[in-house]
Parts: sequence; structure tokens; C-alpha cells
Amino acid sequence: VPISVPDPEELDQVFTPAGSTVFDRVGLQAAGWAVTTPYKDQAAAAATLRAPRVERCGAANTVVLRSGSLAADTTDADGVVGSLMAAGIDLEGRPSIVQGTGGAGRAAAVGLHLAGAEAAIRGRDDGHTAKVAEAIGVKPARSCDPVPEDVILVNATPLGSDPDGESPFPADEVARAAAVVDMVYAEQPTPLELVAQDAGVTFVDGRGMLAHQGFAQFAAFTTRLPPKAAMLAAVQRTRET
Repeated sequence: VPISVPDPEELDQVFTPAGSTVFDRVGLQAAGWAVTTPYKDQAAAAATLRAPRVERCGAANTVVLRSGSLAADTTDADGVVGSLMAAGIDLEGRPSIVQGTGGAGRAAAVGLHLAGAEAAIRGRDDGHTAKVAEAIGVKPARSCDPVPEDVILVNATPLGSDPDGESPFPADEVARAAAVVDMVYAEQPTPLELVAQDAGVTFVDGRGMLAHQGFAQFAAFTTRLPPKAAMLAAVQRTRET
């Protein structure tokens, strides 16, 4: 479904009536949408104002109404970088490989690069991956190349949504990693999480990543600081249940 942008005069009428949203019920005025796969590229294209990292990666998961304009940002970058930093991983100069060339993968790679990591992106087709890497300003990683020691591995593909599916990274690559991030979150541990546990590697699950990208979305939607402790606790409760 393509994203259509209303005329500036209509922007104030596109939201549900006051009092009908969670934000309204807690006394916060919110003006924005969270965008998920596969519409992140369309969200970036539809925006009239784009954050520099959206211009760079061509994808947005956060769209906000501001003064008659439709502004777009990507907090997927914050989710990956923030969750790694919370896990105590130093990103400066550290090699990283993001598996997946879609909107989430491009945003993750750009976020890691901006945070000081030696970011690379990898996909199923090396030729397409090289074009994507050049377009967003990171290195391409070929599927046949060995991964470096102490690498950060990020899964930005749907692999893992099925608990009986395959891991996006083989066990030998995970064993060489300093940390692994899975952008997939499911009720059970994902295949990648199980591989990381077996290897004794620091693992950031999709819920942790979701919370950290949600911090930035909350701030964008409400112009208020997010209740980080409460949000993390809520995310943890979903894992425990």
C-alpha cells in the first residue's frame, strides 16, 4: 500500500480524536507514526523533511508531523547502537557486518558507521550488495569472505522469525564475534540466539534493540524524554511471559 501525504492544510485532521490514544490517556500529545517493513523506503520517499541518516540510507521507521511538514528519521540506527553500548561493547574502530540490505539493514549499517565502527553490509547477491554499500557509504562484505575477529554481527533479515528456521550467521562466524545483535524478536529464542549462547558470545536480542529504538521514537513523537527504565522493564516482562 503506497504511502500518501496529505496537503499541509489537512495535516491537523489526519489523527484520531483527542483522548482515544494511549498517549492522550497519559496526558502526552503525540504526532507521528512508526513504520515497519516493508514500507520504510516508501516512508523516506514520502517525507518532506528527512534526517541526514535517512537521506543516506533511504529508509525511515519514524514519521512525525512538524509545522505542516512530514519529517522522517530512522531510529533503527539508535536501536542497534544503543543496545550494543548498553551491553558494554566499544564500537570505535570495531569491524561490524550487517546481514541484510533492506531498510533496517541499511539503517543499522549507517548507524554503526556514524558511531565509529568499521561498518560493512552483506546480502545474498554480492553485486547488489556492492551497489547498496556504495550508495550508503559503508563497505561491502562478500559472502565468501571470512569475518574478522571480534566483529559485531547484526541480523537485519527475517531469518529467525521461525524458531525452526536457520541462523543468518553460521556457528563459525558467531564464534569469532565480540557481540551479536538480532533485530528479530519472537516468543522463543531465535536460532541465532541459540548459536550465540552455545558460543558464549554477547547477544542482544530483538527486544533490547526494540526498546532502544523506541526511546528515540518516544522522544520524536512526544518531544519528551522517554521513561527508559519503565520501557526496558516492560520489554523484559514480554520475554519472561
